[in-house]
Amino acid sequence: METIFLNGLMPDRHGHFIRRLAARHVLAGSRLPDFPDGAGPGLLEFETGEDLGPEIVAADIPRRLEEEAACLAACLTEDVRNNPRGPGPDWHLDPGQIQETLQGKVAQMLLAKLKFRIFQRRHPVDLVISGSDYSFHSRPIALAARDTGIPTLNRKHGFPFTRTTPGFVK
Repeated sequence: METIFLNGLMPDRHGHFIRRLAARHVLAGSRLPDFPDGAGPGLLEFETGEDLGPEIVAADIPRRLEEEAACLAACLTEDVRNNPRGPGPDWHLDPGQIQETLQGKVAQMLLAKLKFRIFQRRHPVDLVISGSDYSFHSRPIALAARDTGIPTLNRKHGFPFTRTTPGFVK
């Protein structure tokens, strides 16, 4: 029996789809805590509430947070400067201020990827199905799955994606 990780799928919205999967597979997911227990062979708990301190240190999250936030701020600053419809060359953009603004979101992304990797070590995942691959809550887990070679499927329906700059997609 395969384990499928439902990334961002919501029981109230995707219940029929989830029930069909649950009839044949073990499910885990980032938004399944309210799903009925009798749905199928099993639901694995993703959020365990355990202390992640040692894992955060081992994964070097503080250094990576600083580096990734700085890199993202530099890319966004460059994207704005090079945008022909941007505010113009006289407008000053402070990458440090952008980095400070992004720090919390980058921290959430790194922690989501770390939690998925910890989960994956305990319960090997065979497939990740995302509700919306480009949304903030789904993207980190989809990236972590792809980094480890786990196939991913994006069940996208009607998701508005209007930003197409390479830095944003990256």
